[in-house]
Amino acid sequence: MSNKPSSRGVVTLVLLAFLGFVGLGLTDGVLGVAWPSISEFFGVPIESLGAILITFTAGYLITSFMSGYLLSGLSLGVLLMACCIAMTASLLGYALSAYWWLLVGFVGIGGLGAGAIDAGLNTIAAPNYSARIVNWLHASYSLGATLGPIAMTSVLLAGWHWV
Repeated sequence: MSNKPSSRGVVTLVLLAFLGFVGLGLTDGVLGVAWPSISEFFGVPIESLGAILITFTAGYLITSFMSGYLLSGLSLGVLLMACCIAMTASLLGYALSAYWWLLVGFVGIGGLGAGAIDAGLNTIAAPNYSARIVNWLHASYSLGATLGPIAMTSVLLAGWHWV
């Protein structure tokens, strides 16, 4: 019995990877639009945005650099499941945070999840799929990064809160 996925399985994996990159772009794209509401909600000055950016980037870099090591001990499915759980916890934390420092901590968890998703999917896609598929993966990210600000703008214009 072969371990290679069927052509239907390959298509499903590629589509899930595309959705993963759309999701990464969505979360990255909303911050610029949401920041004025976030800073007002927590009563922090505009320069506090740096704490979010540094914390997210640190988490992202940690798991990006460790992705090869993580994939040597975990299957891609387990890694992606753990990262999706981290991203979900992070987003729930955003919504439930009543304190600025707590939000910043959840941002770090989101960075950890996003970095491993990005690096893990690229590590698997690059040697196994054509350059065209890898390019479409990154185009999927840009689709999410475009839709994120549009969605957040719609939320804010509807009079809803940033979370």
